Amino acid sequence: TSKKTTAFIQSQRRLHVFHLPSYSPDWNPDEKVWNHLKHQELKGHKAKTKDELTFLTHTKLKKMSDDPELVRGIYFRCCIADLFH
Repeated sequence: TSKKTTAFIQSQRRLHVFHLPSYSPDWNPDEKVWNHLKHQELKGHKAKTKDELTFLTHTKLKKMSDDPELVRGIYFRCCIADLFH
């Protein structure tokens, strides 16, 4: 981390930095979104073409983003959220 970044972080009382392992999917909310998409939203769908898969993925991601409770639930299942409870 650069000296300026370190100084900025130290000057922010409410900012806490957590050093994570280089590969830690359990701590990454994006991984939880893709997992939900794959195992819940796209379960049972069998796209026959790449275009169909792209359309299904976009449609399901839009549906997910329109559901704040779902998004909040996915985020809070992430281990990062466990640090704040």
